[in-house]
Amino acid sequence: MSEQSRHDPGCCSAAGKRATIADRIATSFDRQVGRTVSDPDVLPEPSPISARLLELLSDVSEARPSVLDLGCGTGNTSIRLARAGAGPVTGMDLSPVSIDIARRRAAAVGMTDDRVRFDLGDVTCSVLRPRDWVVLDRVMCCYDDVDLLLTNALSGTRRRLAFAVPDSRGWRGVVNKMTWSAENLGKAVIRRPDCKGFVHDLGEIDRRLADAGLAKMRDSVRGLWYAAVYERAPIWTSRPREAGTA
Repeated sequence: MSEQSRHDPGCCSAAGKRATIADRIATSFDRQVGRTVSDPDVLPEPSPISARLLELLSDVSEARPSVLDLGCGTGNTSIRLARAGAGPVTGMDLSPVSIDIARRRAAAVGMTDDRVRFDLGDVTCSVLRPRDWVVLDRVMCCYDDVDLLLTNALSGTRRRLAFAVPDSRGWRGVVNKMTWSAENLGKAVIRRPDCKGFVHDLGEIDRRLADAGLAKMRDSVRGLWYAAVYERAPIWTSRPREAGTA
């Protein structure tokens, strides 16, 4: 079974609210990307927190994992992981404009579909083929129901889950919550159809991942953002004793 290749609101038919949120996210990022990307064939430098997340995943060349990049946007993280040795890498996003640019960027650097591919899909409800790693680079902050997102993301990872989110702790958390709340209020006042942003409790995310059997390997803070890598504990099995041994 392959990842859902198109965004199908029907996959969220049991929750009309989810479909509405998905459409708003897609429309918002279509508009944003169309406004900010000057050359769709050029792979730009990653954002500071994305660069930090890639640093935390720098063992990619040794691990050579298969990867799901959920909420991949224009493909920067996906392509960089593939160039570093990951494969196959599948990026998924709600924004058709972002997916189109991601495909063009992959082609521009010589990445074929067997190394990195990009699909339209809702990362909260698309059926995912499990891969070694799942990456969520600045994605959780687009969803109010982070548990729904994490539940589906966890279904897609065999070994590792890595993410970057607004930091919710200490003074960074205070600044982020005030800033993002003000932005959401401003969008509501002017009826701007952009998606809302959310600052999720890192303690709750940690508990959710721990309940799923993942433990934190490493983490880092960059500005007001936080990045972390979690991995499943190895399952150790003892060798059966040979006959006649104590």
